[in-house]
Amino acid sequence: MGHHEIVALLRPITKGFEDADLDKVMAEEKVKLDAYYEQATKNKPPAASAEANESITLVEKMEAENQRKFAEIEKEQDIVVPEAVEMSEEKKAEGAKLKDEGNKAYLAKDYGLAVDLYSQAIAITPTDAVLYSNRCAAHLGAGDAKLALHDVRVSKKLCPEWPKALFREGQCLEVLELFEEAACAMWAAMQLAPDDKLLKRRFQECVKRGRSDHQAKLQSADA
Repeated sequence: MGHHEIVALLRPITKGFEDADLDKVMAEEKVKLDAYYEQATKNKPPAASAEANESITLVEKMEAENQRKFAEIEKEQDIVVPEAVEMSEEKKAEGAKLKDEGNKAYLAKDYGLAVDLYSQAIAITPTDAVLYSNRCAAHLGAGDAKLALHDVRVSKKLCPEWPKALFREGQCLEVLELFEEAACAMWAAMQLAPDDKLLKRRFQECVKRGRSDHQAKLQSADA
């Protein structure tokens, strides 16, 4: 299933999606979408009505707003992966201690301290994907989704096949209200961990939020 089908689920059309079997719904939606676009192409009128033009304009505005949000965040291809450094066993132990202290601070919801401790640990072990993922979570807790997204994308580059990094990337994008990109990231995580029920549930919740946001914007425009 690709980006197109995932994005289509964000439109408030499918009923009962939240309680349905995800794989079945995605397959059914793809069939319906393919049939719809095929029929729409055949029956396309020579000129669009004023109402249709207004609807298209609204969708274009919503897409433009989405692109504006996307442009405000750092491009993934611009993120530089740090190089590995040699270190003594003593330094490794120091980094591990800072990581543990960061974990304790995070669990205590002292997110600022957690960020600081993880940053100190990263300075010692700059290629530890887990540290970037952990600092991402701390940034999210502190309310800075953009810094969180940067960190998790470093983590993802260091460990591309790690579902947790993709999941946290989805969390960051969801907070930034980039629901299409968030759903795609969570979908990618599900492909790496198909038996993870939490990932499936969070994907569904993300799609639900995206559809609610889409519907709210449509209703606001009609008001």
